[in-house]
Amino acid sequence: RVIKIHPPIQDVNPAEDRFRPFYRRIAERRIILMVHTGSEYSSDVTDPALTDPARLVPALEEGCTVVAAHSAMGSFLDPRPFREDFFQHLVDLAGRFPKLYCDTAVLASLFRWRTIPRLLDAPALVGRVIYASDWPFTSNALVFWNRLNPGRLLSLCSERNLFERDVRLKRALGLPRDAFERGAQLLPETRPKAARD
Repeated sequence: RVIKIHPPIQDVNPAEDRFRPFYRRIAERRIILMVHTGSEYSSDVTDPALTDPARLVPALEEGCTVVAAHSAMGSFLDPRPFREDFFQHLVDLAGRFPKLYCDTAVLASLFRWRTIPRLLDAPALVGRVIYASDWPFTSNALVFWNRLNPGRLLSLCSERNLFERDVRLKRALGLPRDAFERGAQLLPETRPKAARD
């Protein structure tokens, strides 16, 4: 149902024209293409520039439904030489390609505390956001102390189920309800025909 590509770890440039037949094929098969965009710290990377969503244009031109994982967001930890911000490229592409989506994976973690508010302030993207957690990378309600009332903040900090905490925190920050449903809506029907009848 979904193919995930991690360009900076796999050393793949999604913009290369040689991938166009591959993109056409997965578009025909209605397979979703998920591509890592934005900073990466969980593994060694070959080239941080490979995370630029502008490199997804060939896949989008070939008709793919594309999810820009992590919404091309950077991190507070990004070193100076790589502190290029690709988020605006994602916003620009959303205006051109209706099959481009982005997700919220890891965007409520300690070092990405600016990202959710920024995503919600981008009208071109709000209707394209898909909820994702990137579990077990935990969300951290404390970094949003200035956006949450004290009671809600305390409740979120005491939530022991890390997945539940992530969902509740992103709801509290204003992630719209349809963002939590959009992933299921994008996936093609998975039940066997007999089960649907």
